[in-house]
Amino acid sequence: MTGLRYDVVVIGGGLSACEAAHAAAQLGCETLLLAADLGHLADLSLNARMGGPVRGILVREVEALGGLSGRAADAALLHIRLVNETRGPAHRALRAVLDPAAFARAIRQALAKVEHLTLQQGVVTAIDRDADAAPWVVAVCGAPPIRAQAVVLALGTALRQHICIGRDRETRHGAEAALADRFAALVPLARYHIAHPPLIDRATIDVRRAEALLGSSTPLAFSCAKIAPLPPEAMAPIYRAFVQRTWRDQLPSYRIATTLATNAVVASAWSPVTRGLTSQGPEGCDPLEWIVVGVPAARQALILESASWSAGAVYLRGAYTALGVDDQMRFIATLPGLEQARMLRPGMLVEYDGVAGGAPGSDLGVRNQAGLYAAGAFAGGNGNEEAAALGMM
Repeated sequence: MTGLRYDVVVIGGGLSACEAAHAAAQLGCETLLLAADLGHLADLSLNARMGGPVRGILVREVEALGGLSGRAADAALLHIRLVNETRGPAHRALRAVLDPAAFARAIRQALAKVEHLTLQQGVVTAIDRDADAAPWVVAVCGAPPIRAQAVVLALGTALRQHICIGRDRETRHGAEAALADRFAALVPLARYHIAHPPLIDRATIDVRRAEALLGSSTPLAFSCAKIAPLPPEAMAPIYRAFVQRTWRDQLPSYRIATTLATNAVVASAWSPVTRGLTSQGPEGCDPLEWIVVGVPAARQALILESASWSAGAVYLRGAYTALGVDDQMRFIATLPGLEQARMLRPGMLVEYDGVAGGAPGSDLGVRNQAGLYAAGAFAGGNGNEEAAALGMM
């Protein structure tokens, strides 16, 4: 590499971008990871989960190929257990809840040690064909243009992002959002959405009325390597006990279910989900509104999962919703043990632009655009496991 020329430029700061940049650099390619905010690399703050049936296999495969996700997860475990224990070996899998701060810190520390990898913070303003030697040129706000043989678009949910909470619709112009019109000429785009659950104050929940799901009492790990604790100087005081040994007692999760009263509140409330939403969502993460409308008498299982070691907050997993704040508080109050619960952050629906289905080829290369690739949520992926695997590919 000479000047601002790289073999590979990865645009984005999520888990998929980190795995893609790491994989390219490990192959000896001079690689640039270009993120809008390096302080938020591998941020899993809205979905700090990993594993489960099928998805757990993806984590193991990424680990076998030398990826980062499995080992970073092992350094950030809040709760891990083996699911489907009573079934055959092919059905068993690890499922984990992670501390987002510890996971991101582990990823950043790993990337800092990788040769042939440069990290740069910057806002991408354009990506164009280059008439010079390199096929692509990436324009960055306030910085010289960067030429690359290959560009990986791992933009996550940033492109034309809209946050929907009831009738409120907030447009968040992420660092890459200005690229939408330019991308439309290069890549066929489609509209996607993903819903997130509300965050609840742990102290206001009566967990005695819920079924406890205990974490493993014996060490479990996604990676084949020995669990490597993070150095004490990199951790907040709350993590000291975790640093001193390779295993820490796991925090429990709790299982509850919706009631007929819950369904009545959800069915009567206004939501963009039931008002002509046309964007495509991931399988297995249907908004609660769709479930209730489809089967009014259904009892939806919900899981209370810790958000971190120290925050005192839990996610209401399974309650993926775009209801308004007042309506969310109403349906939460109908759940067993949550009658007096305090909501710290409402659930929300995030709409964004991503690559249309069929546009990426089998190698994730954008059709008719040699040297241009897509990965992660931007390529239609769902969840941290798919993000990591698509980035690795």
